[in-house]
Amino acid sequence: GQARYFSSRNNHGNAGGDSDNNDPKRTEYRSRSTNDPEISTKFFQGSEARQARLHEALQSIGVDPEDLLHLPEFRGSAALRTYNSFVLPRSEGALAMAEQPHRAAIVANSISFLLREHISHQEEWLRNHDRSLQEAEDQLNGPRNPITLVLDDIRSAHNVGNIIRFAEAARCESVYLCGSMTPAPPHPKVLKTALGAAEYIPYESFGSA
Repeated sequence: GQARYFSSRNNHGNAGGDSDNNDPKRTEYRSRSTNDPEISTKFFQGSEARQARLHEALQSIGVDPEDLLHLPEFRGSAALRTYNSFVLPRSEGALAMAEQPHRAAIVANSISFLLREHISHQEEWLRNHDRSLQEAEDQLNGPRNPITLVLDDIRSAHNVGNIIRFAEAARCESVYLCGSMTPAPPHPKVLKTALGAAEYIPYESFGSA
């Protein structure tokens, strides 16, 4: 089969070649809390101590923080966003709250709930995906085209969804989602842009290409 390779390293995270990125009139958004180096440094200070407290709180309730940080199925999840918001707050108020004595335990419980919810949604998606793939195979007239699309560190969920939609329309054999930043179904933005195609294309997630 053939492989087609897409990477944000060649297109700065935009597989669709969005012309807006080349518009000199386009105004870049800059966060008031992180644009100033002094403010950013202040928020970063103490991050290792906050991370240690949160890891201890997570481990005390049976959650492995290394799984949350490194397993591909948790990329872009609400649980990971909650983790990052505690370790690296982006405002004075968030920093003050993160430094409260019992805040790590509260955040750990919130992360645990979000992980259970995320895993439940993942399992439901996989069950439905398997059924949809079987329905697609039953309806196909002949085999899929021997083409595999490799998406390596494509940051944009919208671009991933568009490529999955293309892969389904072209009856590609499979899509490989690689790297630490490439979002995968059932990421909401991927599903929204794929317009139902993600249910009917075989795909796999890998740590790297």
